[in-house]
Amino acid sequence: MKRALLILLLLGNLGLAQTVPMDLTVDQAIKLALANNTAYQVSQQEVKQYRYRLMQNFGFLPDVTLQGSKILDEKLMTIEIPAFYPGAEPTRATLRFQKTYAFSIQVVQPVFTGGKIFFNYKNAELDLRLAKEKEKNSQADTILNARKMFYNIQILQELLKAHQEAFSLAESNYNNVKKSFDLGMVSKYDLLRSELAFSAIRPDVLRVENLLETSFLGLKLMIGLPASREVRLQGELGYQPVQLELV
Repeated sequence: MKRALLILLLLGNLGLAQTVPMDLTVDQAIKLALANNTAYQVSQQEVKQYRYRLMQNFGFLPDVTLQGSKILDEKLMTIEIPAFYPGAEPTRATLRFQKTYAFSIQVVQPVFTGGKIFFNYKNAELDLRLAKEKEKNSQADTILNARKMFYNIQILQELLKAHQEAFSLAESNYNNVKKSFDLGMVSKYDLLRSELAFSAIRPDVLRVENLLETSFLGLKLMIGLPASREVRLQGELGYQPVQLELV
């Protein structure tokens, strides 16, 4: 019974941990995007691969080969010699074989290869530089996409607030005009115009809500979070004036 209660409490805590919103800053989003971006990880592995290939093309260095072999293992052999006369104990003799080894070393130094080794090394060096540039470009693209996705969500959140405020004002205006129309204080034209303005704002609110939900799903996919995990973005959009010195 106690074990079952502990299991239920553990499952409840895990479910509570999944439902707690995750506070996410732009720097954290960039780190998670770099850690979960497959293209960036592939570019890192390519850099390692071409670095090893460059080390393999050090053909102008001497090639040293060391070989060794063991000829015979050390063995102890016991030989029993029969007694010389009946009733006597047999004699035991021990034979010992010593270990012997053989080693050989070989050094090969290329003298002239017509520039083949040098050009292979230069090509491997160029491949490594190209892989490093691809890694930098992949990292820059990942950081840029993470920032764009993060800031686009913040812009959509502010835009949704503006549309919701406009929808609330249009709804309040429609209710006031309808009450005035019921009292005979305004014409039906004013009622239809307020109803049209109220109905025209609702699709904009739904469109921004759909865009915001899609952007959140894209951000979660980019940083490796499950779609069911709730995320709260930290930080606000602001304007910082830049003063340039004209020279």
